[in-house]
Amino acid sequence: MKGFSESALNVAIICVQTLNVDDKHLKKILEDSQQASHLVESFIVNYNTTLANNKAQSPLQSIMDDRTKNALHRTRSVLIHEVIYHGNECLDLAIKQSWPDFSWTTEWSLASSTC
Repeated sequence: MKGFSESALNVAIICVQTLNVDDKHLKKILEDSQQASHLVESFIVNYNTTLANNKAQSPLQSIMDDRTKNALHRTRSVLIHEVIYHGNECLDLAIKQSWPDFSWTTEWSLASSTC
């Protein structure tokens, strides 16, 4: 199972890094629900795999983890705007792909602690 987790993490990292583009292009990419959902799925895989793998990271893994955190920071405001104000379904699509039995009952909203 370790090999699968590492492979999934590597694919997720590659997916995140393909969106390492300037802000104008990034915004345009994230306006598309499917493309944005792939990014969110990659963040989920990265988080879950890193969380499950508590051993010391290699220098390369540490660098890629920092780059993923940077990507999270860069995409946050665009994704919030898209999901809350434009009805972008990227979160729904990503969650459904990651957790098929998940059922949401309300609209997405921003938690006050994240403002």
